[in-house]
Amino acid sequence: MKSNYIVSLDIGSSKICCIIGRTGINDELDVVGVGEVACRGLKGGVVVNIEETVNSITKAVEIAEAMAGDVVRSVYVNIKGGHVESFNRSGAISISRADKEILPEDVNLVMESAKAIQIAADREIIHTIPQVFIVDKQRGVPDPIGMEGSHLGVEVHIVTVSTASLNNIIKCINRAGFTIEGAVFGLVASSLLIVTQAEKELGVAFVDIGGQTVDLAIFLEGNIRFTKELLIGGDYIIRDIAYGLRTSLSEAKKLKEKYGVALSSLVDVDEEIEFLSIDGRMKRKISLLHLSEIIQPRVEEILIMVEEEIKNSGYNSLIPSGIIFTGGTAFLKGISQAAEQIFNMPTRIGIPQNVGGIVDIVSNPRYATGVGLLKYAQMKENRNFINPRFRKSFSFFNKVKNWMNEMF
Repeated sequence: MKSNYIVSLDIGSSKICCIIGRTGINDELDVVGVGEVACRGLKGGVVVNIEETVNSITKAVEIAEAMAGDVVRSVYVNIKGGHVESFNRSGAISISRADKEILPEDVNLVMESAKAIQIAADREIIHTIPQVFIVDKQRGVPDPIGMEGSHLGVEVHIVTVSTASLNNIIKCINRAGFTIEGAVFGLVASSLLIVTQAEKELGVAFVDIGGQTVDLAIFLEGNIRFTKELLIGGDYIIRDIAYGLRTSLSEAKKLKEKYGVALSSLVDVDEEIEFLSIDGRMKRKISLLHLSEIIQPRVEEILIMVEEEIKNSGYNSLIPSGIIFTGGTAFLKGISQAAEQIFNMPTRIGIPQNVGGIVDIVSNPRYATGVGLLKYAQMKENRNFINPRFRKSFSFFNKVKNWMNEMF
């Protein structure tokens, strides 16, 4: 693609979304293409069927290409799933030069010292995120380069993933004909456009409710301090509706998205709505109140699980900015009010900010990860830390495919 184009590939719980962004002269970011395809080859963000996933990637990219009017070569991809684990570490070095000035290579060296830990052979690090630098015991240094000191320390947040799960995603993308510019933990990306710096400084929890997983991040003093992935999500609500009403999952999904309410007390008019039974032919009726009574217990379960993880993190008393929700289920009517009842703190729905282009895509929380990946890629400081192993070579047939696209 043209040099000012960036492409993200959001590998979700049961869908794949390709978003193409274009950067302007003043680094404006516009969304110019999007393609979303359901994928049966995924489960909770993990590949369980290579061929199904390759086909879905190909279709999603083709739809986005048609909208953007150009050809995709490489992508930034998000990583999620129960295999994602994170923890905090620290590192320190001595500055032995006579002038004691801290140079960029010193920062790189202290970051490497924080990463110098033993992890399981089947895991690898995808992020080492600096939280705070310490110069001669002085904490709170955002950028130590140019300062003078004898000792340089750093506290970092490290995100690790299963090597096998990561390799399966890489294999699917390469077989679809694309290279990977970088692999990014979805929460890291989506937070760039949703969580304000003021909220990060004061302390805030960021929750992405996906189809089969819920991602939690806690920010404090401007940086990420804690991340966790829970194996539950909005698809559980859809299944509850399908089982409770004896209808198909697709019909239950429509009912959730069009009529769903997280709190039955918010149902003002108890009108009846129609839906198709499991055979797809017979029409049945249900009251809005009954539908909300099916949805509410599962919503409460999800929120209580998040509350327990926040308490376990030890940061529950350090997030006065409250909780920000994003993801497809964040659009469920009343979820913010339900969360306020459980958490007893401010809540809001997170929508990507400062991005132009296709308005209905940019302003929808379900696309927060895909749009966030574009912003992550745009930031030069993030590009400097891309793992070179993601830059895979095209196969001969993929090269031919790209040559054909260029010619015709």
